[in-house]
Amino acid sequence: EVDGKAAALTPRTGDLGTNYEILLDRPGMHVIDLKFRIPYERTGPAGRFTLPLRPVAAGALRFQLPGSDLNLRINGGSGAYRRQKLGDTELAVIPVDRGGEIEVAWQPRQTRAGVDGVIHTETATALSVDDAGVNITSTFDYRVRQGSMNFALFALPADVTVRKISGNDVAGWAIEGPDNDRQLRVFLGRKVEDQTELTFDLFVARQFTAESNVLTLPAFAPLQITRETGRIAVYAGNQFAVTSSVISGLTQIETKNLVLPVRYAHVDPRKQQAVAAYRFTTRPFQLDLLVRRQQPGLTGSAEHAILISTRKI
Repeated sequence: EVDGKAAALTPRTGDLGTNYEILLDRPGMHVIDLKFRIPYERTGPAGRFTLPLRPVAAGALRFQLPGSDLNLRINGGSGAYRRQKLGDTELAVIPVDRGGEIEVAWQPRQTRAGVDGVIHTETATALSVDDAGVNITSTFDYRVRQGSMNFALFALPADVTVRKISGNDVAGWAIEGPDNDRQLRVFLGRKVEDQTELTFDLFVARQFTAESNVLTLPAFAPLQITRETGRIAVYAGNQFAVTSSVISGLTQIETKNLVLPVRYAHVDPRKQQAVAAYRFTTRPFQLDLLVRRQQPGLTGSAEHAILISTRKI
């Protein structure tokens, strides 16, 4: 059906096999309802099926769980989805924008003791102050020493906006929890047992005046990891004066020749030197900066000459 009306499917044979097309009578937004059947395997309360999909700009698969208290695995991983309650029904919402074969498997939940793994991360953060606010680019290099990970979880302060998340294993992301306890869950497209890298483009809206404004580095931090170390670099436009106010749990380092493994979204380190840099070996830590917009000034130069000569009286 197209927009609630019956529509015909036209088969087309191409390089990828048989496709089906629907002819639309006008441009604009349309709602297409398509019903089809796919085979699945079932053994008692456990089962699985595979759904072949094409890549799309944005997409989600909503799967109604066939029972309660089930473990769900997507393409072999247990973290690339989120659960959602709809009345008495429990749904699994799975990101499918990358397409490919989506394998969904379920089985009864089993009690599991012990930790899931030993996970270390090396963090590199570049903070840049400009007229619009604060731009933050953070790269997290995850290294799984023992076990595996199917998603990455982060504490997300209420005033932080997520603009972009990139990484070879990123399959999607979702923000969970109330504003005072938000968490960002990044779904991974595979079961990571070695190494993966995630880069975040974040923004905090702030306005800075000629008075000293306190800027606290937002506590955007990874959760459920074993150990974290990292470095932080602070950049600012020429119209701002930036000094440190409170430093706790950080060690200040030299900014000369500082190189961070960050894909800078807002800073070119070849042309702009950091105004301050720090390193840390554990959390929590605190960094408060004083940011002040500098008053415009005018510098002028003048030359004066005196001519002395004789004069007859």
